Amino acid sequence: DHIQVVRYIKMHTRPGETLYVGLAHHDRIFVNDNITYFATQRLPATMWSQFDPFLQNRADIQQEMMGELERNRPPYVVLDGEFEESNEPNGSSVSTGVHLLDEYIAAHYTFATSFGKLTILKRQND
Repeated sequence: DHIQVVRYIKMHTRPGETLYVGLAHHDRIFVNDNITYFATQRLPATMWSQFDPFLQNRADIQQEMMGELERNRPPYVVLDGEFEESNEPNGSSVSTGVHLLDEYIAAHYTFATSFGKLTILKRQND
């Protein structure tokens, strides 16, 4: 699935364009995919490419990320749902209830394709 995502992004974007690789839901962070940036040779659209529990699932950080996405306007977003069912015996399993980034992505991106639990969204003309 990851190889298909990399191929798709490389075929549908140009070098120099940014990419955002996030989660299916940004209110709970267990782990995120950083390798797709390297494999596609596309730079992250936000400075927040490495996710940590209780950081990128906070409202203030998500607002900052939304601002960067608005400025950089990556043509595609990859959402990784592989670890939705994973739980650790610590705070990373708890939802912060913050869905600002999910709402932003839903408002500005539309379904392009999916490979397994990886979904690719394309920026709408807005």
